[in-house]
Amino acid sequence: MSAIKELADALRQFHTVTLSADDAFLKTLTLWLLTMHFLASGESIYYFDCDLQYSGLLAQQYEGKCYEASLHLFAPGEKDVLQSLVTLLSLPQEKERGVIVVDSLNMLQDLLRSNDSKDATKANHELATLLTLLQQFAERGNKLLIIANLTRPRPGAEGSSIWERDIAGGRISRMKSDAIISIKSAEENQGRSIICTLDHLNEKQTSRNLREGTRYSIEIVDVISS
Repeated sequence: MSAIKELADALRQFHTVTLSADDAFLKTLTLWLLTMHFLASGESIYYFDCDLQYSGLLAQQYEGKCYEASLHLFAPGEKDVLQSLVTLLSLPQEKERGVIVVDSLNMLQDLLRSNDSKDATKANHELATLLTLLQQFAERGNKLLIIANLTRPRPGAEGSSIWERDIAGGRISRMKSDAIISIKSAEENQGRSIICTLDHLNEKQTSRNLREGTRYSIEIVDVISS
Protein backbone atom coordinates (compact mmCIF):
# COMPACT_ATOMS: atom_id res chain seq x y z
CA MET A 1 0.00 0.00 0.00
CA SER A 2 1.40 3.41 -0.96
CA ALA A 3 2.06 5.97 1.77
CA ILE A 4 -0.36 8.49 0.23
CA LYS A 5 -3.12 5.84 0.23
CA GLU A 6 -2.34 5.02 3.87
CA LEU A 7 -2.62 8.71 4.75
CA ALA A 8 -5.84 9.11 2.76
CA ASP A 9 -7.36 6.04 4.45
CA ALA A 10 -6.39 7.45 7.86
CA LEU A 11 -8.02 10.81 7.06
CA ARG A 12 -11.15 8.96 6.02
CA GLN A 13 -11.65 7.79 9.60
CA PHE A 14 -12.57 11.36 10.59
CA HIS A 15 -15.09 14.02 9.58
CA THR A 16 -12.85 17.10 9.94
CA VAL A 17 -9.05 17.12 9.78
CA THR A 18 -6.61 20.03 10.05
CA LEU A 19 -3.38 19.72 8.06
CA SER A 20 -0.79 22.10 9.50
CA ALA A 21 2.54 23.09 7.93
CA ASP A 22 5.29 25.64 8.45
CA ASP A 23 5.93 25.88 4.72
CA ALA A 24 3.26 27.02 2.24
CA PHE A 25 4.49 25.03 -0.74
CA LEU A 26 4.86 21.83 1.28
CA LYS A 27 1.25 22.30 2.40
CA THR A 28 0.11 22.76 -1.21
CA LEU A 29 2.14 19.80 -2.45
CA THR A 30 0.61 17.49 0.18
CA LEU A 31 -2.90 18.68 -0.70
CA TRP A 32 -2.11 18.11 -4.39
CA LEU A 33 -1.07 14.52 -3.73
CA LEU A 34 -4.14 13.85 -1.61
CA THR A 35 -6.63 15.39 -4.05
CA MET A 36 -5.10 13.56 -7.03
CA HIS A 37 -5.43 10.30 -5.06
CA PHE A 38 -9.06 10.98 -4.16
CA LEU A 39 -9.88 11.97 -7.76
CA ALA A 40 -8.24 8.78 -9.07
CA SER A 41 -10.41 6.86 -6.59
CA GLY A 42 -13.54 8.34 -8.17
CA GLU A 43 -14.34 10.90 -5.47
CA SER A 44 -15.42 14.49 -6.05
CA ILE A 45 -13.28 17.34 -4.72
CA TYR A 46 -14.67 20.71 -3.63
CA TYR A 47 -11.61 22.94 -3.29
CA PHE A 48 -11.94 26.37 -1.66
CA ASP A 49 -8.62 27.90 -2.71
CA CYS A 50 -8.09 31.11 -0.74
CA ASP A 51 -4.27 30.96 -1.12
CA LEU A 52 -4.42 30.44 -4.92
CA GLN A 53 -1.26 28.29 -4.84
CA TYR A 54 -3.24 25.17 -5.70
CA SER A 55 -4.92 26.97 -8.62
CA GLY A 56 -1.50 28.02 -9.91
CA LEU A 57 -0.19 24.46 -9.63
CA LEU A 58 -3.28 23.15 -11.39
CA ALA A 59 -2.81 25.60 -14.27
CA GLN A 60 0.86 24.64 -14.53
CA GLN A 61 0.18 20.92 -14.61
CA TYR A 62 -2.77 20.98 -17.00
CA GLU A 63 -1.37 23.73 -19.27
CA GLY A 64 -4.76 25.05 -20.36
CA LYS A 65 -6.37 21.61 -20.72
CA CYS A 66 -9.60 20.83 -18.89
CA TYR A 67 -9.11 19.10 -15.58
CA GLU A 68 -11.40 16.47 -14.10
CA ALA A 69 -15.08 17.42 -13.99
CA SER A 70 -15.22 16.03 -10.46
CA LEU A 71 -12.82 18.76 -9.27
CA HIS A 72 -14.86 21.81 -8.29
CA LEU A 73 -12.53 24.77 -7.74
CA PHE A 74 -13.48 27.98 -5.92
CA ALA A 75 -10.98 30.86 -5.85
CA PRO A 76 -12.58 33.69 -3.84
CA GLY A 77 -11.37 37.26 -3.37
CA GLU A 78 -12.07 39.47 -0.39
CA LYS A 79 -15.18 40.94 -2.06
CA ASP A 80 -16.83 37.61 -2.84
CA VAL A 81 -15.55 35.21 -0.18
CA LEU A 82 -18.97 34.87 1.48
CA GLN A 83 -20.77 34.49 -1.86
CA SER A 84 -18.31 31.77 -2.90
CA LEU A 85 -19.01 29.89 0.33
CA VAL A 86 -22.76 30.25 -0.20
CA THR A 87 -22.32 28.85 -3.73
CA LEU A 88 -20.41 25.86 -2.35
CA LEU A 89 -22.96 25.21 0.39
CA SER A 90 -25.81 25.49 -2.14
CA LEU A 91 -24.49 22.74 -4.40
CA PRO A 92 -26.74 19.68 -4.66
CA GLN A 93 -25.63 16.91 -2.33
CA GLU A 94 -24.16 13.82 -3.95
CA LYS A 95 -24.52 10.46 -2.26
CA GLU A 96 -20.99 9.44 -3.26
CA ARG A 97 -18.10 10.16 -0.95
CA GLY A 98 -16.10 13.28 -1.59
CA VAL A 99 -13.67 15.74 -0.06
CA ILE A 100 -14.00 19.44 0.79
CA VAL A 101 -10.75 21.37 1.16
CA VAL A 102 -10.39 24.82 2.75
CA ASP A 103 -6.96 26.16 1.78
CA SER A 104 -6.12 27.83 3.99
CA LEU A 105 -7.67 28.85 7.29
CA ASN A 106 -5.11 31.68 7.51
CA MET A 107 -6.15 33.31 4.26
CA LEU A 108 -9.85 32.72 4.93
CA GLN A 109 -9.38 34.61 8.21
CA ASP A 110 -7.61 37.43 6.38
CA LEU A 111 -10.30 37.64 3.69
CA LEU A 112 -13.05 37.82 6.31
CA ARG A 113 -11.20 40.55 8.20
CA SER A 114 -10.63 42.54 5.01
CA ASN A 115 -14.26 42.20 3.94
CA ASP A 116 -16.03 45.40 5.04
CA SER A 117 -13.12 46.11 7.43
CA LYS A 118 -14.41 43.72 10.11
CA ASP A 119 -12.55 43.66 13.41
CA ALA A 120 -10.70 40.50 14.43
CA THR A 121 -13.26 39.34 17.01
CA LYS A 122 -16.19 39.66 14.61
CA ALA A 123 -14.23 37.93 11.85
CA ASN A 124 -13.33 35.03 14.18
CA HIS A 125 -16.99 34.56 15.15
CA GLU A 126 -17.88 34.55 11.46
CA LEU A 127 -15.08 32.06 10.74
CA ALA A 128 -16.35 29.67 13.44
CA THR A 129 -19.88 29.88 12.01
CA LEU A 130 -18.70 29.21 8.45
CA LEU A 131 -16.64 26.20 9.57
CA THR A 132 -19.68 24.81 11.37
CA LEU A 133 -21.77 25.20 8.20
CA LEU A 134 -19.06 23.47 6.16
CA GLN A 135 -18.91 20.63 8.69
CA GLN A 136 -22.68 20.16 8.53
CA PHE A 137 -22.61 20.23 4.71
CA ALA A 138 -19.78 17.67 4.68
CA GLU A 139 -21.37 15.30 7.18
CA ARG A 140 -24.75 15.32 5.38
CA GLY A 141 -23.03 14.25 2.18
CA ASN A 142 -20.60 11.76 3.76
CA LYS A 143 -17.68 13.99 2.82
CA LEU A 144 -14.33 14.55 4.47
CA LEU A 145 -13.50 18.18 5.39
CA ILE A 146 -9.79 19.05 5.24
CA ILE A 147 -8.72 22.44 6.62
CA ALA A 148 -5.20 23.55 5.67
CA ASN A 149 -3.40 25.65 8.26
CA LEU A 150 -0.07 27.48 8.11
CA THR A 151 1.59 27.79 11.50
CA ARG A 152 2.39 31.25 12.90
CA PRO A 153 5.00 32.37 15.45
CA ARG A 154 3.52 33.01 18.89
CA PRO A 155 4.99 33.91 22.28
CA GLY A 156 6.03 30.88 24.32
CA ALA A 157 5.21 30.14 27.93
CA GLU A 158 4.80 33.06 30.30
CA GLY A 159 8.19 34.51 31.18
CA SER A 160 9.88 32.93 28.16
CA SER A 161 11.51 35.07 25.46
CA ILE A 162 11.34 32.23 22.93
CA TRP A 163 8.62 32.35 20.27
CA GLU A 164 7.05 29.08 19.15
CA ARG A 165 5.11 28.14 16.05
CA ASP A 166 1.45 27.19 16.50
CA ILE A 167 -1.52 26.64 14.23
CA ALA A 168 -3.55 29.68 13.19
CA GLY A 169 -6.86 30.12 14.99
CA GLY A 170 -5.57 27.76 17.66
CA ARG A 171 -8.69 27.46 19.80
CA ILE A 172 -11.10 27.34 16.84
CA SER A 173 -8.90 24.86 14.95
CA ARG A 174 -8.60 22.46 17.87
CA MET A 175 -12.27 22.69 18.74
CA LYS A 176 -13.43 22.03 15.16
CA SER A 177 -10.95 19.28 14.27
CA ASP A 178 -11.24 15.57 14.94
CA ALA A 179 -7.51 15.32 14.28
CA ILE A 180 -4.57 17.61 13.53
CA ILE A 181 -1.78 16.33 11.29
CA SER A 182 1.50 18.21 10.90
CA ILE A 183 3.42 18.28 7.62
CA LYS A 184 7.20 18.57 7.46
CA SER A 185 9.92 17.66 4.98
CA ALA A 186 12.90 15.44 5.69
CA GLU A 187 15.85 13.81 3.98
CA GLU A 188 15.31 10.05 4.00
CA ASN A 189 16.99 7.25 2.05
CA GLN A 190 18.97 9.71 -0.07
CA GLY A 191 15.82 11.56 -1.09
CA ARG A 192 13.32 14.10 0.20
CA SER A 193 10.14 12.97 1.89
CA ILE A 194 6.99 14.54 3.28
CA ILE A 195 6.48 13.46 6.89
CA CYS A 196 2.87 13.65 8.07
CA THR A 197 2.44 13.12 11.82
CA LEU A 198 -0.79 12.72 13.75
CA ASP A 199 -0.12 15.35 16.43
CA HIS A 200 -3.50 15.75 18.08
CA LEU A 201 -6.66 13.68 18.43
CA ASN A 202 -9.89 15.18 19.71
CA GLU A 203 -10.75 13.43 22.98
CA LYS A 204 -13.92 12.07 21.35
CA GLN A 205 -11.74 10.29 18.78
CA THR A 206 -9.43 8.41 21.14
CA SER A 207 -11.33 5.16 20.63
CA ARG A 208 -10.12 5.04 17.02
CA ASN A 209 -7.36 2.61 16.09
CA LEU A 210 -5.06 5.57 15.29
CA ARG A 211 -2.76 7.01 17.93
CA GLU A 212 -1.05 10.35 18.36
CA GLY A 213 2.47 10.13 16.97
CA THR A 214 1.49 7.94 13.99
CA ARG A 215 3.66 8.96 11.02
CA TYR A 216 3.32 8.67 7.24
CA SER A 217 6.40 9.14 5.07
CA ILE A 218 5.74 10.09 1.42
CA GLU A 219 8.69 10.11 -0.96
CA ILE A 220 8.90 13.12 -3.28
CA VAL A 221 9.88 11.50 -6.58
CA ASP A 222 8.85 13.37 -9.73
CA VAL A 223 5.63 14.38 -8.02
CA ILE A 224 5.40 17.66 -9.91
CA SER A 225 6.58 17.80 -13.49
CA SER A 226 9.20 20.46 -14.18
